[in-house]
Amino acid sequence: MSTRNLPIEIDVTPNARILGFTAAVSIGTAVLFSLVPAIQATAAGPASALSTGARASRMRSRWLAALVSAQVALALVLLAAASLFLRTLTNLERLDAGFDSADVVVAELDTRAIGARDVAGDVAALPGVAAAAIATDTPLNGWSWSEPFVPAGQPLPERDTALVIGAGPGYFTALGIRILSGRAFASTDRRGSQPVAIVNDVFARQVFPGQAVVGQRLTAKVRGTPMELTIVGVAANTRTAGLREAPPRQVYLAFAQLPGEGRAHLIVRGAGGAGRLAATIDPVLRAAQPGTPIEIEPLARQVGATFVQERVLAALAAGFGLLALLLTVVGLYGVVAFGVTQRTQELGIRLALGARRAQVIGLVLRDGAQLVAIGVVAGLPAAWLASRWVRTLLFGVAPADPASAGVAVGVLTVAAVVAAYLPARQAARTDPLVALRHE
Repeated sequence: MSTRNLPIEIDVTPNARILGFTAAVSIGTAVLFSLVPAIQATAAGPASALSTGARASRMRSRWLAALVSAQVALALVLLAAASLFLRTLTNLERLDAGFDSADVVVAELDTRAIGARDVAGDVAALPGVAAAAIATDTPLNGWSWSEPFVPAGQPLPERDTALVIGAGPGYFTALGIRILSGRAFASTDRRGSQPVAIVNDVFARQVFPGQAVVGQRLTAKVRGTPMELTIVGVAANTRTAGLREAPPRQVYLAFAQLPGEGRAHLIVRGAGGAGRLAATIDPVLRAAQPGTPIEIEPLARQVGATFVQERVLAALAAGFGLLALLLTVVGLYGVVAFGVTQRTQELGIRLALGARRAQVIGLVLRDGAQLVAIGVVAGLPAAWLASRWVRTLLFGVAPADPASAGVAVGVLTVAAVVAAYLPARQAARTDPLVALRHE
């Protein structure tokens, strides 16, 4: 659960107070749910109890059946929620964010320590490194920078109009971002040369609709400094601010042409995995900024940290769903087995009159199926209502998703068949003569 941007400290040391509370709740629950049958057992006199044993037994069976159906309904709600959260997590993990985080590591740089040294160039020359670039920010690192940008000749608005990333040569190659038209940044885009910019497809379509974008000029204010920029390229859209958000307007500026000082990160793509790549570039970073702590992180981990909430919710929902399913299976098995015991004589008569064992098994399974059907009918509306409460936590899946409900119903059905089949098979193996003498 804990990430660099969201540190969480939880003490999981065994605690006598927590253990005592848990024990008290467990004992209290057992006493509370034993109280009702205890009162029912002592409410009637001996004579009345002996004369109405069958009726009391039927009433007890109905109560047990109702409780099991309620268990099924609750399990359905939890399993449907687990399916929704798991699909949300899968959708986020498979989402095309516009950049490739595989085999990429990132590290924060101390701009004062490195000075004018070309750290990205030194790293790019290392064996196993495919591309290296310096940038103000890395995708989904929790930071955002925005400035006002308008076509040249228009007055600057008071509000910002686009997100900004300062990037050096090799940035788009390192992140696997496609250049749709024009070019990427080059080593010639340095301080003193004509300021250039690259815009993303959203910016190009909204600011210059139906026009050729490359060569257009922009008026901007970057870090408080007015600038006139020439657009030299259009890049594909990326979700660098958030996976759940649509790609915003994005303007990339040449890192060497940025006024003032700010953040700096190194982005490196290479072969052999993130661990091996980090070990390769670590000596260069230590030499470039001696005495500065070095932290090299896989970009994939940084991206994964943005949906840690979804991962935790999916794990919790799946855990509670499986626990509810287990309790439902145990409860269904107990009720069906209890029903088989009550109907031992009836089943013995059926077998004695020529009923096949498969028919007896089907008869018992039908009773279990009825309990599950009642629970499903009650649980589906409850699952639909519950899913609407968590609508804001979902991504790429509707609250009333038929597939999620179908998965939950399917899992419950399979579990119910297994739970009911065991006592049904035992009933089919009953010796008719023993069953007829059963009390």
